[in-house]
Amino acid sequence: MSTIKVAKLPQLNTIVIKQEDGHDFFISAPNSIIISVASLAFLLKFLAENNYISVKMLEGIVEDVRSQSSPV
Repeated sequence: MSTIKVAKLPQLNTIVIKQEDGHDFFISAPNSIIISVASLAFLLKFLAENNYISVKMLEGIVEDVRSQSSPV
């Protein structure tokens, strides 16, 4: 099982995510990242629970998606 380490760079409003000990969560290349849907959901939950991103931001994303897919 891989280990994920997350660091926040507040002055840049940036998050650094590093995977160690394997590639269970994602496989990366210089210009891409491949992550399973389950791992992405786990990562989003982790980021929200640890205040790297706000639940309000996630709710805003969901609301944007819902409003774009609703008929006019």
